[in-house]
Amino acid sequence: MNEQTKIEETQTDLLLIRKVNDIVKAMDEIDELIKTSSERRSNIDLELSDLLHIIENNNLDEFASHNITKRIHDLRKKRRSISNEQALIELWKQQRKDLLYSSSRAQLGKLFLDRIDSLEMPYKNRVLSDEDIDSLLHQRVSYSPNGIENTSDSTKEEPVERESKKHKRTTGKNKEERDKQIVELYSQSVAPKEIAKQLGITVAIVRNTIYKTRTLNN
Repeated sequence: MNEQTKIEETQTDLLLIRKVNDIVKAMDEIDELIKTSSERRSNIDLELSDLLHIIENNNLDEFASHNITKRIHDLRKKRRSISNEQALIELWKQQRKDLLYSSSRAQLGKLFLDRIDSLEMPYKNRVLSDEDIDSLLHQRVSYSPNGIENTSDSTKEEPVERESKKHKRTTGKNKEERDKQIVELYSQSVAPKEIAKQLGITVAIVRNTIYKTRTLNN
């Protein structure tokens, strides 16, 4: 074996070793992500529990209500991200043994993309209707000491960081027309946030309408 052949074989061996080390490093990083994921979600759940007890045990003014709601909103966003991460982790656990086979590796990327698409489906309300959500978001409700509920249109007062004054409740025929507009705009590849802005409604209503339409069509 001449010197040039030895050099080439050594370089090949070194390249293979580097590739194996890269794989080992990537696997270690995934294992660390798996190990910390549940702990991170548990910490968020504990903080959410603290906030719910604050709401339960205190009479909150508008300033406190805004601060706590904003905190809950941020935590729920983080929790959703971690939950999606855990769904992908479960898929990884199911598929990692197949990484040894080239035919399976070719499908792995598609499996993850399909799972991500399923995770991005809008939340389907279990109890509240679209109108209930619209009312909660855009009507001011206060409670007197004797427990009588007072409701007023939130657009008559200036709330803290109110997103929009254009939102209106819709029922019956108007709702049907709105749903048709949502579906039509979505079919034209208009993003849900932009649809909500154009129609003066919430993104939640847009996403729920799209979800219901998909369900009926399947």
